[in-house]
Amino acid sequence: MKKLFLTTASAVALLAAGPALAQNVSDVEQTGNTEYAEVMQNGVGSNNSDVDQDGTNNKAYVTQTSTAGDVNKSVLRQTDNSSGNKATVEQTGEGNFSDVLQDGVDSSVEVTQTGNDNSSTVTQDTFLGGGSSVAVSQTGASNQSAVDQLAWGASVIVDQGQTDGASANNLSYVGQAAAYSEVNVDQDGSDNTSDVYQLTGLASVNVDQDGIGNASTVLQAGATSSVDVKQEGNDNQSLVGQVAIGSAVDVDQIGDDNRAVVGELSANTFAKVEQDGSDNDAVVGQLGSSVQLALADLLVPATLTSTDFFADIYQNEGNSLVAGQLGIGNQVTVRQTGSDNEAGKRGPDAYVGIAQIGESQVAYLTQGGSNNVSRIYQGLNSGGTSSDNTANVTQNGEGGLSLVRQDGEGNTADLWQDAGTTGNESSIVQSGSGNDANVWQYSSGNQSFVTQTGSGNIASVTQGSF
Repeated sequence: MKKLFLTTASAVALLAAGPALAQNVSDVEQTGNTEYAEVMQNGVGSNNSDVDQDGTNNKAYVTQTSTAGDVNKSVLRQTDNSSGNKATVEQTGEGNFSDVLQDGVDSSVEVTQTGNDNSSTVTQDTFLGGGSSVAVSQTGASNQSAVDQLAWGASVIVDQGQTDGASANNLSYVGQAAAYSEVNVDQDGSDNTSDVYQLTGLASVNVDQDGIGNASTVLQAGATSSVDVKQEGNDNQSLVGQVAIGSAVDVDQIGDDNRAVVGELSANTFAKVEQDGSDNDAVVGQLGSSVQLALADLLVPATLTSTDFFADIYQNEGNSLVAGQLGIGNQVTVRQTGSDNEAGKRGPDAYVGIAQIGESQVAYLTQGGSNNVSRIYQGLNSGGTSSDNTANVTQNGEGGLSLVRQDGEGNTADLWQDAGTTGNESSIVQSGSGNDANVWQYSSGNQSFVTQTGSGNIASVTQGSF
């Protein structure tokens, strides 16, 4: 049984509006079994709706309300040999556009547009079958959303705008070709851009943008992976790329003009970047395999051990970091709470800070003052088997410089330049096996240079007063 319910603007309203206003137009074509279509077009101006259903058990519901003379347009197609599809489109305002195409089974699309000049396109082609779902909500003006789905069991939720309608010009694109994947995009503000590309199964991506001019790009090609990006402020930029299984990335930028780049190519790796302030720049790269974490809050089973890739970066104001890891058992923890600290830098005068190649390496860096510079290299000169290295640098003053480079196995380097000091400088270079170097500088203007080549060496330097 087929049912068609169509309501247009009343004849009285059309006559009172004058000949300049066009009539509402609706074109519905249904071929198949038990299909249902309901189109309701109300208001002043030219609404346009085109519904075409082919298959079985399809449903379509379109509502368009125009408050002025601009044209709302909705094109909804549920194509041949598809069954159980549902599509609901509601447009309230002027100049909104919605295009929905479904080709599969048990798919569902819901689009709600409130405001003016919003645009939404949804394409579902579940040739493998399954029950995909897409929900798009646009509130405000000139928001754009595009969703492409080629899978089964996937879900996409896009929410653009604020309840007061103050949001405008948000852009969101979601490309999904995976099973059991889920993407959530929430843009609350104006001029935000989000691009999500998913080619995997059992993965999840969450993007939350609250502010003006934020940009986020997520590339995901792995299974059981999770990416969370939160940008709260203005003009923040985030780029996350995953080609991994069981990985987790958490990027949290609160402030203005922060930049974060995270790339992972491995299994079960974890990277977290949190920048609480403005003008911070963080680059994290992880490349390897057999990475395991015991972090329940990041969807990693607690039975795994925290023995491999781990990166945790926190920056407050105007800090920069470049970190890279290649191997097994690496860990990087960087806390830069202060301003204008550099542990690596991008740009014309770029240099690499914290780089680890080998296995079982650990690097801690804490710079709690301003204008501190620190570089840590472990196992780079040989480019190969560096093992059991540990580097710990803490600078709590201003203008401190520290360089730690370790090659070989069993090396340990510790540097501590006390809070409130200025102009400290320390350089530790260790090449060989079994080396140990410790430097504590408690006052200002101290310099320490330790170079050890060979095996079984120990050096300890303490300067100033405590």
